Amino acid sequence: MRRKRVLALALALAFGGALTASAQQTPAAATTAPAAARASANKHVTHRDRSRAQHAFMQGAKEMQRDNPRAAMDDFARAAQLDPADARYSASVAIARQRLVYDLVQQAEKEKLLGHLDEARAKIQEAYRLAPDDPQVAQHVDELAAASAARPSRAPQVGTAVAPPIHLVPR
Repeated sequence: MRRKRVLALALALAFGGALTASAQQTPAAATTAPAAARASANKHVTHRDRSRAQHAFMQGAKEMQRDNPRAAMDDFARAAQLDPADARYSASVAIARQRLVYDLVQQAEKEKLLGHLDEARAKIQEAYRLAPDDPQVAQHVDELAAASAARPSRAPQVGTAVAPPIHLVPR
């Protein structure tokens, strides 16, 4: 017990206090949180649910091969819900979500280059809903905000002088 606290204190000092909260936990409190997570994940899964989860997982894998990460994410999420003890399913949800976010960011960048800022904004908003902590999404939100602020108004400004029309005459 004393040895664990000394080790935790040494690690906390080495990493700048990042581990001090875990060093202050009692050993019983430190083991109850993971045990509670395992208990919810280890609920009894019927053979039928396991089979349905495997089927949903295979459907998700096929959707990923078809470049359809949105459908894949839904299939993987269904598999994870049916069999929460299988870590492959939740990891696959995260992979499909990240792929979808990447695709949305790429589509938004294309729309921005074409001057379709409203469409780009919609794509980035959807990506932000899926991954609010993603630094790539945050960067594109900032870039899109700057592009929207810098976009010149299409309405003619009052008081702006306009040159007379050009007349072309054949030789």
